[in-house]
Amino acid sequence: MLAPTDPAALQKQLKAIEQRLQAIERAQHNSAVTITRQLEAFIQLHSLIGPVPGLLHGWPVSADFALHMLQLVLSQPPELVIEFGSGTSTHLLLQGLALAFPQSTGSAQGARSAPQLLTFEHLADYHQRSAELIAPCRLRRHAQLLLAPLQPWCDASGSYSYYGQLECITAAASSLRRKRHRPLRRLLVIVDGPPGATNRWARYPA
Repeated sequence: MLAPTDPAALQKQLKAIEQRLQAIERAQHNSAVTITRQLEAFIQLHSLIGPVPGLLHGWPVSADFALHMLQLVLSQPPELVIEFGSGTSTHLLLQGLALAFPQSTGSAQGARSAPQLLTFEHLADYHQRSAELIAPCRLRRHAQLLLAPLQPWCDASGSYSYYGQLECITAAASSLRRKRHRPLRRLLVIVDGPPGATNRWARYPA
């Protein structure tokens, strides 16, 4: 393409090139900051729990989110954990709970101290992969990994699709209230599913 001979047009083109270069520089800077933050979080995760399963991108949660999740578990140990969407986060939650409740085991006696983890997954393949991922975890018996295909869900705002078997939440909370003789005080909810492509406002029902 020939450069314009009109000074005003040339000036406009040069300004557009300058703006594009600035945008590229900003994108590169933001990318470098993100990479640095994820690496720092990954190193901190490793120092907390040792080797981290898989790579923390794509299907699994990001390293910074995983670190924040574990810090919540350790600083304010929950009495019940509900997770929408299974995977690496399920493994990491059990690792964090093992640190927060070091005396607990997978036995019935240990179950009175460490909280229950309810995890909802709507795809059979991911459900199986998650089951294999948490198999080595010390507190795996505290996890109830539910295969819960999406079902119609609605309220005054409209109709959606969300996980089935939600009644398990009420059952778990009621059981804990009976055991502790008081309402639950600390509940941790991780909303990481279903994917946005499944339906409009896919995670709104949470």
